Amino acid sequence: MRLRETTRRAARDAGAPELRVEVRRGTDAVREIEQPWLDLWARQALPVADQRPDWLIEYAASREREPAAIAVWCGEALAGVVALTGLAAEVEQTNKTGAARRANMVAGPVLPRDVDEAVCVCHAAFASIPAQQVRLGYVVRDSPLWQAVFGDGPARRTWWAQTLTRDARRWRLAVRGSFDDYLRNQFSKRTAKKREWEVRQLRAACPEGLSVQIITSPEETPILCRAALEVLGASWKAEHSYAAASWSESDARRTAWLAERGLLRAYILRCGGEPLAFVFFSACDGVLLLEKLGYVASWAHRGPGAVLWYLVVQDLHAQSEARCLDFNSQDWEYKSRYATEVALEANVLLVRRTLPSLLAAMPMVARNSLRRQAVAIVERTGARPRLQRWLYHSRSARWARAMHRWLSRG
Repeated sequence: MRLRETTRRAARDAGAPELRVEVRRGTDAVREIEQPWLDLWARQALPVADQRPDWLIEYAASREREPAAIAVWCGEALAGVVALTGLAAEVEQTNKTGAARRANMVAGPVLPRDVDEAVCVCHAAFASIPAQQVRLGYVVRDSPLWQAVFGDGPARRTWWAQTLTRDARRWRLAVRGSFDDYLRNQFSKRTAKKREWEVRQLRAACPEGLSVQIITSPEETPILCRAALEVLGASWKAEHSYAAASWSESDARRTAWLAERGLLRAYILRCGGEPLAFVFFSACDGVLLLEKLGYVASWAHRGPGAVLWYLVVQDLHAQSEARCLDFNSQDWEYKSRYATEVALEANVLLVRRTLPSLLAAMPMVARNSLRRQAVAIVERTGARPRLQRWLYHSRSARWARAMHRWLSRG
């Protein structure tokens, strides 16, 4: 299969017979291509659980939406898939042309490994999405998707791409070699000794013993849910009424779904039987994606969160199958402490190049533009990091939380 040549011709000519684009709406239509989708997903360089068809169906059902997929075929082989929600054909959700008002991309597209082929598949897929707006979420700069929507080609001619946030850093840890090698390369001798000292100090403060429990199986997920409820209920976020401080039913369903497919890996730090901190990941082919974490506020002076991260990274280096830890979106100090790689990403909105679509998007674009300019002014003064830390720990209620989210989005 000469995928690169075929997709390049398709990028220049949307009617190229070698390339076929399908818009699949509904659970049954998505399930029909489940096996070739999973086969393509398994060949990804950094596979993510959210890119699977069964997760798209689960995610859409939990939000009472219809799953949809843009499938790009090269001959009889599936070349790429874009998972979406919001392509329902109900009248109240569409305009007079029959296109959905706004679709949302679920995770990133499933693409060929070759960059040129991936860009061409993106062109073909995104030129065929029947919507007036598409929320892509965070897109890594210079990725195939970024090149398609901001470069020349059918996707660029179809959509006006707008970044809703300033560039944010996305941190990753590439797991290579031994943990001792990692410590030598990542930290100075003084900092490495400080990390070891933090672990010893917490052990000394736990007369009943400090331990890390690893959760991977479906039978163990109730243990994770109980520990997460207990930790998040005693976290500083709960004291400040942050929404992220709760362990919701969707979190419980998410962990159960991951565990049933062998994609869950969670760590619980305990002092005796008391949970002090937890973190859980979706794990696919040695790639771990951070999902949720928390620590008990009353133990903050002992640094249970920092200790747990140290022990997690140590465990990953002891595993032969671990390849990468992706810290997910949002730029926090603890991520840069342990990460070895960084990429820039931005939240992207696609607006169809028609006058009604552009007019409908103008209020959102203007609001985000004003916010970005205000954040840039704060950043030029050098006060942004200090202001973010103060708002992060502030006991002021709603306005401080809103300001912190406002600054963090960039």
